[in-house]
Amino acid sequence: MKLIWLILKRTLFFLFVFFLLLGGAFYVFKAAKGIFRSEEFLVPDFLGKSITWVLENQPDGIEIEIVEKKESNKVPGDHVLDQRPRPGTKIKKGRTILLVLSLGVESQKIPSLLGLNLRDAGLILRNQGLITGRISYWLADAEMEGRILAYYPSSEMPVARGEAVSLLVGAQVPPKTRIPSFLYQPLDQILNALKQSGLPEPQIAYSYDPNQLDRVVLAQSPLPGQEFLHSAGKLNLTINRLSANQAVSGLRKSWVEINLPPGLRSHNLRIEQVDSTGSKVIYRGLHEPASVLGQEVQYYGQGYLNLYLDDIFYQRIALGGEG
Repeated sequence: MKLIWLILKRTLFFLFVFFLLLGGAFYVFKAAKGIFRSEEFLVPDFLGKSITWVLENQPDGIEIEIVEKKESNKVPGDHVLDQRPRPGTKIKKGRTILLVLSLGVESQKIPSLLGLNLRDAGLILRNQGLITGRISYWLADAEMEGRILAYYPSSEMPVARGEAVSLLVGAQVPPKTRIPSFLYQPLDQILNALKQSGLPEPQIAYSYDPNQLDRVVLAQSPLPGQEFLHSAGKLNLTINRLSANQAVSGLRKSWVEINLPPGLRSHNLRIEQVDSTGSKVIYRGLHEPASVLGQEVQYYGQGYLNLYLDDIFYQRIALGGEG
């Protein structure tokens, strides 16, 4: 009896061990099958997304790992600059997606440029990875001529590499005077006024007008109200001389040929004459394309013609071969 009980007991033990081993093998097989036949899906596109968004939308069954952070002028800070695997790649669950995050724009502050000459300021900007932007000029004292008066962005503002910096440079503007009207005033009186104003002595030509007093101004260049540049300007006066045997006519004549441009349609031509007596329109007319118009022009002193086609400026022609 004892022998039978012992045999039964051992048989039950071996059966228990056998089923235990069989169950373990089954679960090992199921796990291996899950590994080798795991579900595949497409990698999401995290590029340009914030890391907060990525973690909130992380697919089940994958891990996210940040492997590097880099500066970027295009992608804001804490946004995805790069990822591996690339978006759209097929992967199985359990894989890890590696991310590179942006640190944002590399910022810096501009060293002070005040008082530097334009060349030195440009060198400093290039050494900082910046570029010279718009250059403007402002009237300044002689010691600040050609030197930086201001710049934008200023030294207190952070700037990114490659940003343009606008400069304001000191300049010496040649003195100018707005020319008064000398018309019909005596020459002697005008010469005294010119000496007191610092304007140069005028270049004088003579004409004859019996309706005006002797030695008064009949015409002037520049015209009244125009600005006169002291360093390079010339003042021309045409003076009346009543003595017939001493009169020298200031009237000039010039033959001008005007070539209209080729094309498919006619143009309305307007000719404006400018000389020492002022400006006036001397011709209007409709002309065929590529036609030639000959015109004799009478003028005083220096002069030129402004040509307008359909009321749009087309050409300037100097009279008498003058520039």
